[in-house]
Amino acid sequence: MYLKFGFGIFSKNLIANIILIIQLTCSIITLNITLGLYNNVYSKLDVLSGFDRNNTLYGFSENIINSEENSDLTDLLNNADSEPIKYCYMSDTENGSYIYGCAYGKNTSNALKIPLTEGNWYSDSEKDSDTVNAVVMNNSRYSVGNVYDIGMYDLNSGETKTVKFKITGKIDKNTAVIFGVTTSNLINSKVLFSNFNGEDIGADTLFLFDSEDSNISEFLSCTPSLFIYADNETEVQKYAGQFNKFGNIFTMQEIYDNTLNGMKSELHSVFPIAISVLLIGIIGIQCLIVLNTTKNKKMFSIYFICGMKWRDCIKICLGHIMCIFIGALFLVLTIYFVADFTNTFSAVNIMICSNNFLATTGIFALVFIISFLTTRLMLSNSSPVKCLKNE
Repeated sequence: MYLKFGFGIFSKNLIANIILIIQLTCSIITLNITLGLYNNVYSKLDVLSGFDRNNTLYGFSENIINSEENSDLTDLLNNADSEPIKYCYMSDTENGSYIYGCAYGKNTSNALKIPLTEGNWYSDSEKDSDTVNAVVMNNSRYSVGNVYDIGMYDLNSGETKTVKFKITGKIDKNTAVIFGVTTSNLINSKVLFSNFNGEDIGADTLFLFDSEDSNISEFLSCTPSLFIYADNETEVQKYAGQFNKFGNIFTMQEIYDNTLNGMKSELHSVFPIAISVLLIGIIGIQCLIVLNTTKNKKMFSIYFICGMKWRDCIKICLGHIMCIFIGALFLVLTIYFVADFTNTFSAVNIMICSNNFLATTGIFALVFIISFLTTRLMLSNSSPVKCLKNE
């Protein structure tokens, strides 16, 4: 009943209420963009948390692919505890699909903390000698715990051989992964991580596994990137000096610092806008509440004389606020599902987590509480008889 009466107030000033719905929606979206940028950065830093920041280096050089042609680089890779990121293309003949395989060395496999939606990370799972443990990009064709025959191209013989892959876990389709194919003079999480795009890569899904597994090591090719693991600061400086002759190299701590500095810059550009839009939205709603309460005091006084309690009139005003909330929530959910369906979140480096839903709920709660206090203050000290006389 109160919502029905509140909708009556809402419809009397329809244009202003629609503007407030859009304004509240913009407030929620800008605040969630800010939180989404923050979530995205820290989710990637969590993936890297297993590395020793000071004694792990990440490098990129096209020379790695043809390292045998450069004796100095070959000696460096052999002497250092280096693990190139490797890749291969595979085929699932039963399903008629192509798979992109991204493989990491033992140290890298153990250090990566990629979040899973199901199962366990491949290096944390029990392994059979004739199978390769793998984590798959979330795909309904592959079930955790099952073994699949996958065709792999043998570079030496030129033939395709069948290898058994056991799926130990799944990662979400929007999870960014280190493919080792992009570089920059300044490496941060945006450069280091990429989202899997099957159309660009020419594969339907992604497998992650250990490059040192004897069942598949002969099928793998090197990407231009590698990790180098040092024992102390002296080795770090030595490897950094040697590898810089062939490409860019950074310690994991430098990647952390570059990432955090980039995030601060992004938040500084977005956060003030988010707060400004939020405050404007709250102030606009409160102004409309004051206006509507003032304009409808005569109507509320008539309701009171007809037997309605004064606090019921407050509930009618809150019913009007709920109409604004319903409209804003509908717009927010529509934008969310469209963005999720089109993978917009991953494209613009935004991650939606539980704190986004808590923040959205908090905005609604804040506006509701302020609106309730405003309406109660205006009506509690009012006399229905005086309101009618003043009219």
